[in-house]
Amino acid sequence: MLPKRKDAGVLKETVWAFGRLSSVLATFLILGLALGACSQSESPEKKKTGKEKAVAKPAEPSKSKLYEASKTNCSMFTKDDAAAILNVPVAEIQATGQELYAGNWQCGYKGGSYEKMVSFNISLSKSVEAAVTDMAQYRDHLGIAKNIKPFKDELKKGAYANITGVGDDALWTAVNGTLTVRKGNVSLQVQLPKEKDMQIKVAKQILSRLK
Repeated sequence: MLPKRKDAGVLKETVWAFGRLSSVLATFLILGLALGACSQSESPEKKKTGKEKAVAKPAEPSKSKLYEASKTNCSMFTKDDAAAILNVPVAEIQATGQELYAGNWQCGYKGGSYEKMVSFNISLSKSVEAAVTDMAQYRDHLGIAKNIKPFKDELKKGAYANITGVGDDALWTAVNGTLTVRKGNVSLQVQLPKEKDMQIKVAKQILSRLK
């Protein structure tokens, strides 16, 4: 269902990897797995099958908005936004953006060092239902990942945690330390900064531009 990615390459002194936020394959390639927790509010429950059970019910696809491709790109987050998040002067921010394939952007903002960086991937699905399906598949694969070393002994609380109050559906995972959010047919994965609370701030700022 997902189109093939082009190689994102190396963008100035750091790897802007992670691919499409809703793409489980990208996550597992980065982690070196063949397959794929803290929460701001609620923790996931476990089914008897061993799969993760979402606590927060995502918004129904019929109630979610369909956004246009022209409005989903790196311009949704500015140098001013990055400077405010990273607490550095705007003049120090170096911005990079690359369209990996149609409707999929990898965006980066550097404020002088690796510790002062914002990195995220934003993509647009053809329909809200497709974006919902991608999130469901992502959860399934993260549930598999928690049973594979080295995560088997480290993810005692589950492979991911649902996050409320961000978009229509959101989760944070300790598997790769990223926040993944869906709003309508727009999917967003925040990779940097590393701190979950900071990632949530970045996501909220980006989503605020969706009207």
